[in-house]
Amino acid sequence: MDGCIVNRVATIGDVIESGMEEELDFNDIRLRVTNLLKQNGCYALGIDRIVGKTVTITVCYWDESGHKQSEPFDEWPSYTKVRPVSTW
Repeated sequence: MDGCIVNRVATIGDVIESGMEEELDFNDIRLRVTNLLKQNGCYALGIDRIVGKTVTITVCYWDESGHKQSEPFDEWPSYTKVRPVSTW
């Protein structure tokens, strides 16, 4: 993984975390991430909440070099409590 990808993942994570901190609707967080990817020359394939033992937000996208990327982010339990998966 090169530094460009690591920086983008941190930025995507920052967008997701700030959205959870603001208790935004998940669709608003999804839109923010999609816009960030677009600004960086990437194409969003899917941004979903995956339910398992915990809830994970998974971001799948084509990067600017045409490689498919998939990055998981743990959803905060406090966000899941305020915005349950069943409500979106």
